[in-house]
Amino acid sequence: MSRREIIRKFDEIVSFAEVERFLDTPLKHYSTGMQMRLAFAVAAHLEPEILLVDEVLAVGDAAFQKRCLAKMGEVSRQGRTIVFVSHNMTAVERLCHKVFCLDQGKIVASGMPKEMIRKYLNAVSTVSSEREWQDINSAAAMRGEVTQRASATPGRKSGRSDHGTYAVRHGNRVLELKTSSAD
Repeated sequence: MSRREIIRKFDEIVSFAEVERFLDTPLKHYSTGMQMRLAFAVAAHLEPEILLVDEVLAVGDAAFQKRCLAKMGEVSRQGRTIVFVSHNMTAVERLCHKVFCLDQGKIVASGMPKEMIRKYLNAVSTVSSEREWQDINSAAAMRGEVTQRASATPGRKSGRSDHGTYAVRHGNRVLELKTSSAD
């Protein structure tokens, strides 16, 4: 960006970030939120071909988040690419035309926003079910859900001394098992 462009866009950037009152304050004294607001404002006004936005909506109030979404929509309508990283599913659905789901930094799925949001929410939600067995060995043998007793670890105890709760890991799931004896 040339000096002339910086001067031309300076007021717009400062206004977007809402840091007018703090222009004489050194950046190191800005809060993290203020720094993020300013960083987004600068990046969005540079007119890049690709704008990488990582959780920008995690900072700022609702009005600032709304302005960010509007600015990203404007950038997108100008034909530029936005890589939008977020856990805000409403914003993802509103802004994105294609969504990639990542796990441990690897793409595990891609597709239309509604479908990918559904897959993401299913993957991160925990389904809680409860079933009672006479002892942990009976639970372990049941339907192959738990393959070995060694994977069970004692959990919290309920109010009754003859009743134990165990968390049993099976793949990526954690099952909660309740037994009628404190095993």
